[in-house]
Amino acid sequence: MNSICVIKKLLITLFLNFFLLCNDLFAANLAEIDKLSKYAKSIVLMDFDTKRILYSKKPNLVFPPASLTKIVTIYTALIEAEKRNIKLKSIVPISDSASYYNAPPNSSLMFLEKGQIVNFEEILKGLSVSSGNDASIAIAEFVVGNLNSFVNLMNINVLNLGLFNMHFVEPSGYSSENKITALDMAFFIKSYVEKFKFMLNVHSLKYFVYPKSKNLGTTLSSKFLNLKQKNANLLIHNYPYSDGIKTGYIKESGLNLVATAKKGEIRLIAVVLGVEKGINGFGENMRASIAKNLFEYGFNEYSKFPLIVKLREKVYNGTADTVALFSKEPFYYILTKDEFDKINISYTVDKLVAPLSGDMPVGRAMIFLENEKLGDVALFSEKVNKLGFWQGLYKSFINFFSREY
Repeated sequence: MNSICVIKKLLITLFLNFFLLCNDLFAANLAEIDKLSKYAKSIVLMDFDTKRILYSKKPNLVFPPASLTKIVTIYTALIEAEKRNIKLKSIVPISDSASYYNAPPNSSLMFLEKGQIVNFEEILKGLSVSSGNDASIAIAEFVVGNLNSFVNLMNINVLNLGLFNMHFVEPSGYSSENKITALDMAFFIKSYVEKFKFMLNVHSLKYFVYPKSKNLGTTLSSKFLNLKQKNANLLIHNYPYSDGIKTGYIKESGLNLVATAKKGEIRLIAVVLGVEKGINGFGENMRASIAKNLFEYGFNEYSKFPLIVKLREKVYNGTADTVALFSKEPFYYILTKDEFDKINISYTVDKLVAPLSGDMPVGRAMIFLENEKLGDVALFSEKVNKLGFWQGLYKSFINFFSREY
């Protein structure tokens, strides 16, 4: 390739990178998403609350997660920490096998070293921001004693969540034998954030500095002192609604990203797998751009609608002829405006005989989007008193003479 072609290719790449970073200039829509989706092998956009899939491309493709594995590592470590009374400030011993110099080639590193004084919270940051393969070994050894037992727990945990397409052979993501699907990873992130929401504060850190002088004590030194590592999730740096979660890369997988974003009452999860690396940061910008456009599409096209059920039904032997029935809490669902207009509700109601206390459900309402059932809610009644003897007699008398012959 001659120098003119090289320069031309470089200029095209730089232009594309600039375009991707500045893509707020156009509104995200399905056409734009479809254009960008060709750069990824698998994609899922999911609403956090309802688990509704808003967009997908090959969501069940089995794929190496790379360092997305570390989210499951963190989840497993935190579950074990709860059982074993491990605190954020608990000191984590660093073994030779967890030291940076024993990590496999081309590893991302926290730069842990035997003898350093490092606590559990710092290890979590090293996993989340620096994506340290050394940190994954250290945390596994610390919480259960050995790597194999820890990996077994990782697999047990995802199976307990009903995620049968996720499987791990080691905790860092270095191996291409680790497996996930974009769909299962989206479901996992929902469970992870619900259980350990405080970790969003860690995943949203833009930088992490390690080691510091306090980590070395009085006897150690380090050529990496005060090393400042940047969070590889570009959305943290340039998309205001993003609050995590994690990137990953190995040659066998390409560039991966799982991210969350919250705008108003809506939280979305985006999973982007298998973006080619390219040159000059093209792949890193592309995976972020795909996720950003997915989020913008979700926020622009969908709203969280409260579906409130109200109706009236006949009541027997009561001081009123009819009674209002209602759901005590709104049923929320994420819908487009067009979809909201297609919502229909059917219901089943018990025979209503006074007295009615209003405390017990008297029926159920089923909510449908066309023929798809979205969910159901319990129906409650207003309080209705039973007719007294003379009231009942008078009402029967009136009804008898009101009949048409």
